[in-house]
Amino acid sequence: MANENSPGSLWGGRFNGTQAESAFALGKSTHFDWRLATFDIAGSKAHAKALFSAGYLNNDEAERLTKVLNQLLERVESGS
Repeated sequence: MANENSPGSLWGGRFNGTQAESAFALGKSTHFDWRLATFDIAGSKAHAKALFSAGYLNNDEAERLTKVLNQLLERVESGS
């Protein structure tokens, strides 16, 4: 079956049975995610900055989040 759960599918191994067609289509649309990834990361960095400014994150937490997001951005930009 084309939409059968498998280790290579988005939810592979987590559920019994097969995916609904809509869930299978979502898993096949990840190529759009790569196009949006840099914008998503920029938004996450801005959100971390806003949370820090509002006092919800301390300096260490904000710096760690920003560092990890920058590492993720490097991976996205390099295609890895």
